[in-house]
Amino acid sequence: MITSNRDKENSNEGFDAGVDNFLTKPIDPDTLSITLKVATRIIDIHQKLAYQLNLQKEEIARAKEIQQLLYTREIPSIDNVNIRALYKPSQEMGGDFFNIIKTVRGNLAVILVDCTGHGLEASMFATLLKSICDRHLYLLDNPKYLANFVQMVNIDAAGYLTSDQFPVMFVSIYDPVSMKFFYSSANGEHPYLIRNKEAYPLQRAMGMHLGYNTESQYVVKSFKVKPNDIIIYYSDAIIEIKDAIWDRSKDEILKNELAQMGKNLTKDHERFMNFIFENTRNNSLDDDLSLIYFQIKESKEYTTYLYTRDDLDREISCIKNDLFEYDYNYDESEKIVLAVRELILNAIEHGNTGDPSKKVTIEHTINCRYVEFVIEDEGNGFDEKLVPEPTDRVKLQKMYDNNEEGYKHGRGIWLTRRLMNSLKYVNNGRKAITQRKKDKVYTYNNFKTPIDNM
Repeated sequence: MITSNRDKENSNEGFDAGVDNFLTKPIDPDTLSITLKVATRIIDIHQKLAYQLNLQKEEIARAKEIQQLLYTREIPSIDNVNIRALYKPSQEMGGDFFNIIKTVRGNLAVILVDCTGHGLEASMFATLLKSICDRHLYLLDNPKYLANFVQMVNIDAAGYLTSDQFPVMFVSIYDPVSMKFFYSSANGEHPYLIRNKEAYPLQRAMGMHLGYNTESQYVVKSFKVKPNDIIIYYSDAIIEIKDAIWDRSKDEILKNELAQMGKNLTKDHERFMNFIFENTRNNSLDDDLSLIYFQIKESKEYTTYLYTRDDLDREISCIKNDLFEYDYNYDESEKIVLAVRELILNAIEHGNTGDPSKKVTIEHTINCRYVEFVIEDEGNGFDEKLVPEPTDRVKLQKMYDNNEEGYKHGRGIWLTRRLMNSLKYVNNGRKAITQRKKDKVYTYNNFKTPIDNM
C-alpha cells in the first residue's frame, strides 16, 4: 500500500482490508528495500506455515482413517435383531469407541467405551483401550465370564492410563436362544429400554471407571427381552445435552421422544438425530456422540392365498409393510417386491392359466437377516429348461416368429434370478422358492473435515 502524507490516517483502513505494510510518498529507496525484504520474509514464513498446515491436515486425515478402524463398520446380523449405530465426534477425532461382535456361540456382544475429553488426546486413549479390549474378547463368548472381561480390561488399563483419565465402559451380551440380555458396567452410561411405548434406563450395574483400582469388582445384571424391545446405548453426550437444555424435572422429554421408536429403526434414528440437534446450541455437540440401536424382532411367518390379479395389490402392500417394519432399505425392498410380483403373476396367469377357481399359495418368512417366499400354483407345472431367455432376441424371433407378446415369456424368472439371491422350482415347476438376504448394514461414521471446519 502506498499513501501520501495527508492520507496517513487511512493506513488503519488499509490494514483492516488485509494490507501487511505501507509506504508514504515520497518513497525513500532504502526504506523501500527494507520493506521488500520484510515482505519476502513474511511470504517465506507464510509458505512454511502453509506447508506445515498441510502436513497436519494429512496426518489428521490418516489418523481419522486409522481411528475409524476402531469401530464396527459392518454390523453383524442374526435373525431376530436389527442393529443401527452412529459415531459422531465433537471435534476432528474423538474419545469414544464401540464394538459390536457376533461371538463363536452366536451371541451378540456390544462394548461401548467413553474416554475423558475429546480430540486427538482422547482418540489415542480410545485406541489404547480398544487394543486392550481386543485382547480379552474371548471372554465374551459366554455370559458367565462377562464380569471377568471388565475386570481384565480394568487391570490392564491401570498400567497405561494417566491420573487425569477416567474412561468408562458398558458391555453387554445378548443370547438369542434364551433371549436373555446380560450387562456389566465400569461406571458407563446405562442404556434405555423401550418397551410397550415406554422408555426407562436399565437397572444400574455398579462398578468403578477403568484404571481407578486394580482390585475393583464388577457385577452382572440380566433380564429377558421381549419381541419389539429396543435397547439404546449412548455416550454421555446425550446426558450433557439433557442437563444443559432441560433441568432434571424435565427428563420426561427425552423418555417421551425415545418411547416413539419402534416402527422402523432407520426412520427412528433419523427422527432422534433431528431431535438431538434441535436441542443443542448452534446445532453442535460439546462431546463425542455414540449411539447404538438394538431392536428385538422375531421372525414372521404366515400364508396368504390369491386367485386373480385383483388380489395382487393387497398382497404387495402386505409385503411392503413387512419390509418396512423389519428395516429393509428402499432399494432392496423395491427389488424384492418386483421379483415377487413377477413370480405371483406367473403363478396366476401361466400356472393357473387365469382360472379364478384355482388358488396361488404364498408362504412368507421375513426376519432381520433374510426374506423367503414360497409361491405355489395349482396348474400342470412346467419344465424350467424350456423357458426362453428373454434377452436372446434372435432365439425368440425364431421361436415366436416375431410375435412381440412372446418376448415377455421368461421375463419373471430372469428378473427374479437377478434381483434375489436364489430361486428354485420344485413339484414339477408348480412351486417357486426364492430368498434374498438383507443388504449389509454399516455404522454411520460422521467425522468432520480436518481443520477446515474448525
